[in-house]
Amino acid sequence: MKTIPGVGLQGQDNALREAVDLGFRHFQLLEPEGIAGGDLARILQMVPDATFDVRFYSSNRMSQSATEAAQKDFARMMASTTHQQRKHIRSVRPGNEMNLDGEHQGSGKSNGYWKSIAGYREVDKWLAIYADAWKTEAVNGDWQPFLVWPPLSPGNNPPDTEPESEYELLRESIAAYDIVGINVYGPLDDEWTGSARLGRIVAKLESLGLA
Repeated sequence: MKTIPGVGLQGQDNALREAVDLGFRHFQLLEPEGIAGGDLARILQMVPDATFDVRFYSSNRMSQSATEAAQKDFARMMASTTHQQRKHIRSVRPGNEMNLDGEHQGSGKSNGYWKSIAGYREVDKWLAIYADAWKTEAVNGDWQPFLVWPPLSPGNNPPDTEPESEYELLRESIAAYDIVGINVYGPLDDEWTGSARLGRIVAKLESLGLA
């Protein structure tokens, strides 16, 4: 499985310059802030060969239907970026860590619902429908970046299950995406948030025939 290192530096000029000096050429942008706020254009001025992963975000992502969300996301990107800028956008992802309650504020679900078996199944269905709708828009709009399945927050497997077992509940949506996103936190040698977690997830995906 190939990994692509990237860096997210929303609005931080000093950190951006440091990252560029260190050789980073792949950046993650939040949408709409990173597009409407000018980060895309600003980074391209500093790094003409930069590539981007765009992450769509709202604090109540699933308050709208997956089809509606995909259509609106695609339309905003087409309206707010130029053809030349879109050549630098390698991938897009439909959300953030969707097993967190904070990604679904106002949903009316009880605290902890999104890391329950029922919550994961609801996320799985939403993400699968989103992928189908985005791909339809992408073909019709003649712009087809890779579609990244959004990473999960660590340590939020359903109660009484093994870490990373939640991926078993999400296989329909994972199979619909081009890339599986994995967030790695802290030192790479940390057992629960670093490369050990990365290894566990890759092993799980391989066991499910998804890697």
